[in-house]
Amino acid sequence: SGFDDVRPIVKNMTDDDLRKLLQKVPQRTEQELWDEFMHVTANQVDQELLQVHIGESLNTIKWLASKGHDWVPSHQISDNILSMNGGGYGLIQRNFKFLEDLGAKLHFETAATELIQDDQARVVGVKALTPNGVAIFKAKSVVLACGGFEANPEMRAKYLGPGWDTVRVRGVPFNTGDGLRMALDIGALPHGSWTTCHAAPQDIELPFFTTPSAYAVEGNDWVRYMYYLAIMVNSDGERFIDEGSDTRGKTYAKMGRAILAQP
Repeated sequence: SGFDDVRPIVKNMTDDDLRKLLQKVPQRTEQELWDEFMHVTANQVDQELLQVHIGESLNTIKWLASKGHDWVPSHQISDNILSMNGGGYGLIQRNFKFLEDLGAKLHFETAATELIQDDQARVVGVKALTPNGVAIFKAKSVVLACGGFEANPEMRAKYLGPGWDTVRVRGVPFNTGDGLRMALDIGALPHGSWTTCHAAPQDIELPFFTTPSAYAVEGNDWVRYMYYLAIMVNSDGERFIDEGSDTRGKTYAKMGRAILAQP
């Protein structure tokens, strides 16, 4: 809601500089943020999850800050004025250090392949493929925090539709839907929309994967976020979308789908 909320999470700015930075964007009430989500998603957002997202956002940021994370001014073209220090890469590196300091054991180059259940159908571990072969990891609880299926051409075509198997992924090649598949295999109930996705406009020569995109060679050369300052036409010379219908932050995630639908 303002300076007092942001001050604890930004470590390397003076009070005056931080106040000046916060003046660059209008403050939004929770109701205004709710309305913005409903507008951008055409009222299709999961309202129960949205309530958690809005009501717990500040507490979540405070929790992340308690684990050693901090935020810095954002220098990219964005509606955000603060970004996590070091981006997603920085977040992961600090998370690894935090876990290692607690004595957690990390297994790299290890892919879970199957959820293990006991005779009461409770999940008690995973089967995984390691550099040394198949291994069994027993656990009191299992958390599936393994991304979506964006790097799986078959699942993209199945759920998103024709043509989606040929698109290029701004991200890593490892999010192939394994966690979703393992959960569905033991009877988990699918939830939410499987036919929509975050699809930003990218250069046609984007590599098949950029790993990670923010640190790829000349990675920012591939993005095409200036559409709202111009018009876009397809190969027939026809304009096919209202490029300036709203701000970049509220429109860019749907532009990829609109472009993919062109001849």
